[in-house]
Amino acid sequence: MLLVITRPEHVTDRLLQVEAATITELFASGLELLHLRKPKADFKALTALVQMIPVAYRAKLVVHPPLAMGETPLDKPAMHKMMDWMDHNQIHRMHICEWLRQPLYNQTTVMDYISQFKDLIFSTGIHKWASLSELCPTDIGHQQPPGHPSRHPSIYYNYVLVSPVFDSLSKQGYCANPALLHVPAITHKGKFPKCIAMGGLELENLGQVYKAGYVGGALLGSIWPPLNSGGIAGALWERRAIDKFKTVKVVWENICKK
Repeated sequence: MLLVITRPEHVTDRLLQVEAATITELFASGLELLHLRKPKADFKALTALVQMIPVAYRAKLVVHPPLAMGETPLDKPAMHKMMDWMDHNQIHRMHICEWLRQPLYNQTTVMDYISQFKDLIFSTGIHKWASLSELCPTDIGHQQPPGHPSRHPSIYYNYVLVSPVFDSLSKQGYCANPALLHVPAITHKGKFPKCIAMGGLELENLGQVYKAGYVGGALLGSIWPPLNSGGIAGALWERRAIDKFKTVKVVWENICKK
């Protein structure tokens, strides 16, 4: 299972069409899911990008709530706006960022509200194995006390992004956590979310990812060339990303067959 995460920058209008065309071609080339992560973009900017992606592929988009939603008091009306936006754009997958799992006000959390949307598919991310106990159902794992702010057993996570497995290619100084190079055997039980490796994934270390016990990998820095790479033209920017994904896909599939 291979995922791609969009570059975090809100690209200029000149590159917006190129990015949308690249995403569309990635799906046509066999990409299973794409994380739409633009932390500083607002709904208008996200809409401009999503509307350029064919409706047939939007079920494969996983949206990350804009970071601005976490910088102000987050309430149910704000989250309802997010849900309406997703529904209008026919997106049914949401990535629950770490800040969204934190306690909010009084005894009520936005997570309680989100859990009511049974038709949505959720994912999240962790940086240490101990955090898995906060995500799994209450009948397995190390149980937290009732009312623990990070536990939301009513939400089922389809998979979890685990990072950084290797030194990040997109975040300078974001170094690998060696403990993440071995997926605990208990995670292969049916009630645990699938573990997807993230951080520094390249052709050379895909074999390690598979041997470590991950069911797949998330690609970011290895797919997207830097925006400032010598004034790279839009068409070349797109071609590099697509060619790199196709190569990674073939290598990963061959590793899984062994």
